[in-house]
Amino acid sequence: MRKQIPLLLLLATIAFFPYLNPAQAADIKTDLSLSTGFRVDDLNWNIAGNISGNNPNVLSELTWSDLETLQATVNGKALINEWLYLRGSLGYGWTFSGDNLDSDFSGNDRTQEYSRSSNSAHGGRVLDGAIGLGYQFSWLSEKFKLSPLLGYSYSALKLTLRDGVQVIATPGKTPPAGPIQGLDSTYDASWLGPWESTSPLKSAKRSHSSGVLNITERISTRRET
Repeated sequence: MRKQIPLLLLLATIAFFPYLNPAQAADIKTDLSLSTGFRVDDLNWNIAGNISGNNPNVLSELTWSDLETLQATVNGKALINEWLYLRGSLGYGWTFSGDNLDSDFSGNDRTQEYSRSSNSAHGGRVLDGAIGLGYQFSWLSEKFKLSPLLGYSYSALKLTLRDGVQVIATPGKTPPAGPIQGLDSTYDASWLGPWESTSPLKSAKRSHSSGVLNITERISTRRET
């Protein structure tokens, strides 16, 4: 069902277009902006010893913290015939700093830790994308406008383990204590799901930005048949 939701959103968007008057040119207002920002992420991942969730209940755990990332995002908006509102964004970022702990346990509840390494997490990547659509409502002679939105978003992290140091070592099971030679591992994590929002629109021609720092913004109005 999750994989079908983006298709359903696309079909819902297409379904709106028969309600456009074919005898008139479509009035399309667009807003395109580029933003940059700084973000910090944390992620914890663990796995049990078996599919039943025990033996032990936490066998291995990876923790990423203080993942500092510079990200650039393109944001786009479109208003068609003053009622159909579309919004989307696509962002990509570069992780330049972060820490990782990799631990393994023999006992339940993170006891009998027999392996732990402390690693750097620089050099990762992040990707965020979102798309949504809604209907614009107007009040008070169009002085106040509101657009409830439904959409779908996708986020992905490409995580790294580099420059590792074995802190807790067990002979025969782990590398010896000290620097880990040649460590360069990657882990991929992703999220996919729906979102909802209500966007107040004071004026379609008023400049506004999305994101942390607005770099460029262009609003254009064109008519298409």
